[in-house]
Amino acid sequence: WEWIDITAEFKEDLKPGGKVVIYYKAERTQIVPFEYERTDRSYWFSKIPPMAISVMPNKRCYFTPLANGYSHTLTFKADIPERLHLIVPSHARTGERIVLHGIFTDKFRNLSDVYPLHADVRLKLLGRDWEEDLGRPRGFYGRSAFKMLLDPLPEGVYRIKADSPSGRFNSLSNPIKVENDSSLSLYWGDIHAHSEMSDGIGSPESFYWHARNIACLDFTALTDHACYLTDNEWLWMQDLANMYNKPGKFVTFIGYEWSGKEGDRNFYTWRNELPLFRGTDPKTNSLRKVWRLIEGMEEEVIAIPHHSLENAKWEYHNPSFERLIEIYSMWGSSETADTKLWRMPKYGISVRQILSTGSKLGFTAGSDNHDGRAGFSGEGAYYTSIYVPLGFRSGLTAVYSNALSRREIFHSLRRRRCYATTGERIIISFQINDLCMGSEGVWDGSARIRGEVHGTDLISRLELIRNGEVVWSMRPNRMDVTFYWEDYQSPDELVYYYLRVKQADGNLAWTSPIWLTK
Repeated sequence: WEWIDITAEFKEDLKPGGKVVIYYKAERTQIVPFEYERTDRSYWFSKIPPMAISVMPNKRCYFTPLANGYSHTLTFKADIPERLHLIVPSHARTGERIVLHGIFTDKFRNLSDVYPLHADVRLKLLGRDWEEDLGRPRGFYGRSAFKMLLDPLPEGVYRIKADSPSGRFNSLSNPIKVENDSSLSLYWGDIHAHSEMSDGIGSPESFYWHARNIACLDFTALTDHACYLTDNEWLWMQDLANMYNKPGKFVTFIGYEWSGKEGDRNFYTWRNELPLFRGTDPKTNSLRKVWRLIEGMEEEVIAIPHHSLENAKWEYHNPSFERLIEIYSMWGSSETADTKLWRMPKYGISVRQILSTGSKLGFTAGSDNHDGRAGFSGEGAYYTSIYVPLGFRSGLTAVYSNALSRREIFHSLRRRRCYATTGERIIISFQINDLCMGSEGVWDGSARIRGEVHGTDLISRLELIRNGEVVWSMRPNRMDVTFYWEDYQSPDELVYYYLRVKQADGNLAWTSPIWLTK
């Protein structure tokens, strides 16, 4: 945040129709569409218009905000469309029609509604060594978003390409893998974001609409800060999440953020309600007290720590509930202490340091978005949110699951069948000795490691991390990669492996680890 007080004193009253002109230059720009209406700051996190006006009548030694309606409003609007984002499911079965989503935005990834632009774009389906013309975008819902149904495809990996004469809407979709038969599908979500119900902006209703229709998420969770919510507000927010939950189409989890001296934890359930624990309540102001209250609910509740580099305290770790850790968000990456994807002071502990304690945690990524826009944040040169410390684009969590439902997605998360990305829908398959990511097994003489990666850009580097060290790497410089490597180095006791993927555009992905015990 940036607050600057500008005081102007008038020896005479300002006459009706008079005006005061103030010039103020900022190096950082607002990139989030929003209308500021309030003139009084009810809470420290209340959003008021930039350059909100207060007056000191008759020199009474204190300033009074002008009443709502007697000051001014300030509206930030999206710029003209400059980008087209194409999103397809990551997995489909042969014989199944495929849904293509297209979103036109300004350069900061704000949904633009200036005018429809489909006449300037041609779409093509790209196979391994062929392409097919799909024509112009169609199926618009609103001026800047469309949804098209594509015909079923044979087995293979495909992408959709957009070309435009001006070149400004040239884009490439994420890959989609079509298989004859598979019991698991790959789903995408962001389960860490905030709204106006705590220290963000945007209503919960608009949050769910954006997650489903613009971010095109399969699952999401609104995790406002528990300490800001009244009991009645929490009941209403749970009802709202339950209303938007549509199994098979769009899954919403009930969750919130708990904050206390031991750091931050997000709590989630697959059920229709969740007890609200506030870090400001003497009954629930420590993790030790919270763990005691939810004892026996291990199959119903998970807790996920986040941005561990910022303030995590790990001595209160509970492996029964903490099965995952958020390795990346708009704060940056907490993977290592020397990461370049971090801009704030580091008072906590890195993910690799946590894994070195023997903790067995899968990886998630999210946004911690404070603009009510899960899974599809703004992108700016300086920062990406109204919350200034958030300097990176939103991340995504990929989950392998039997079905798109609360219970199945939740239990896949609990089993750590998931991986994290910096926002790109990169397809990753990773196994060791036929164990999938997140699994635990026994060392049987070697670690037979195989993987498959399909990127959204050229894959510049694959790295295999074993107990915190890179033990194998590859520079494929192509978008589709399969690999195999065998490790014969016997562990002393316990060894973990995970795969880190880096693309030419700088985007990253991390698979959940696999553990082998000697």
